[in-house]
Amino acid sequence: MKYFSTVLALSSLIGCGSTSSTDQEETGGSESGLTETGDSTPTGPMATGTIEMRDPEFGLSANVELWQAFSYFTDEATLVYATTSADASCDDVATMLTGEKEVDPNGIFQPNSCNLLLQSNFQPNRPNYDIQTDEGAIASIYCAFGDGEWEWKDGWKGERWYWGGQYYTASAWKGSLGLTQGEGDDSSLTVPIELREYEGNFPLDESGSAEEHKASGKLEGTLITEHCSKLKKTSWF
Repeated sequence: MKYFSTVLALSSLIGCGSTSSTDQEETGGSESGLTETGDSTPTGPMATGTIEMRDPEFGLSANVELWQAFSYFTDEATLVYATTSADASCDDVATMLTGEKEVDPNGIFQPNSCNLLLQSNFQPNRPNYDIQTDEGAIASIYCAFGDGEWEWKDGWKGERWYWGGQYYTASAWKGSLGLTQGEGDDSSLTVPIELREYEGNFPLDESGSAEEHKASGKLEGTLITEHCSKLKKTSWF
């Protein structure tokens, strides 16, 4: 089983790769019988909070509302991606995580907010996981601070999507989460989260990409995921 560090996980969100048409055909259906189109509109956010950079000179703070969550798991790994966009789909999220240019991140990220990715090296049978004391899971936030948009261009890291504001990626080092599968053949997951402290960097900023910065702010709620079989083509599996 491939268990990747947060650094590799972060890079997959901003790079560009390719998926063959054969791969796309293999992942076209839902193994649980649930829809994977994102057509059902949520009635409200599943998790909310505020993320604020500790460095006072940055003056960066984002209100977070997670409206959609997608998941895939095996006996050895679980992946959950939650987005602030109520219109995001399984197809778009999976394609973005494989690094393809065709998916515009503007449809998956909201300005001045943060998306969330959870990854573990165990199947969803852990209702209570403490990030500080337990091992085997990582919770990562992806914050598009400020107003602006994603633009495909040739920058200091090469040709890829760049955020017009300040883009912060970090792993949570305080908090808890849970991963519980639905009953029977239901492959959706119930994922309670309560995250508080974070440490990461600004990977799209050439001058500060190697510097570590801390952020604080509670992000809490319960995600109910949509099973997304296309996530099995990402680098986490």
